Amino acid sequence: MGNKVVSNFLKGLGLKVVACDLNPELKPDIVADIRSLPFENNSFDVVAAFEVLEHLPFEDFEKTLKELKRAARKNVIISLPHACFSFEGLLKLRLDFGKRKIRKGFYLPFKIPRFWKEIKIEENKEHYWEIGAKNYSKRKIRNIIKKHFKIIEEFSAELNPYHYFFILEK
Repeated sequence: MGNKVVSNFLKGLGLKVVACDLNPELKPDIVADIRSLPFENNSFDVVAAFEVLEHLPFEDFEKTLKELKRAARKNVIISLPHACFSFEGLLKLRLDFGKRKIRKGFYLPFKIPRFWKEIKIEENKEHYWEIGAKNYSKRKIRNIIKKHFKIIEEFSAELNPYHYFFILEK
């Protein structure tokens, strides 16, 4: 639930939202641990967990995915932090063919994973792990997710590539 930006936005679109968080001070609709949700099977059309799963030990990742799948009727959307350096730019290409000149511009985002930086609990008390940190490659995370879901789409947030999204189907 966090700072309520997502839930407030979705409510503003007229969607019914049930917010769940472990911290009662955030005033969620339901106070519960994401690893053991107090909902019946197939309770929601979509279950979302944005920037939550990295706050749990990695050993709980797969168990939590199963729990999200259990509560969802059809889809699960998750976002995870992606530990990488990123930069972006506009590349312009000019080709001369005698009298005919071709000028094109296209946008290229670049990401360089930080495989050499290992996140340790004592270094970062907020996150146990992140995609791209040592021993947590995107391939490893994707393979765990694929055991339980069909990945419909995955992408980085355009304005903040630190947030990596997976749209999943049961």
